Amino acid sequence: PDGLHFTEDALETYRIRTYDPLTARTRSDWHIRLHRPDIGWDVRIDTESQITADATDFETYNKVTCREGEDIVFEREWRKRIPRTAG
Repeated sequence: PDGLHFTEDALETYRIRTYDPLTARTRSDWHIRLHRPDIGWDVRIDTESQITADATDFETYNKVTCREGEDIVFEREWRKRIPRTAG
């Protein structure tokens, strides 16, 4: 009723080679749009996340990009290594 249009699109992928657990990888891509054409308001949020591992660490990668119209108003990218521990 308020004229807000909401769209969301996501793609989740998982990969691993048989008998090689260190090739495991996951990736998540999300795209969200909020749009009010009656007042010319249009914002989008795009995210990308990945997780991989080696023999000693998990590694995460994340990126977020926020747009108003075509202009990027916020963008951040970061990585983090997390030691593997046996519990």
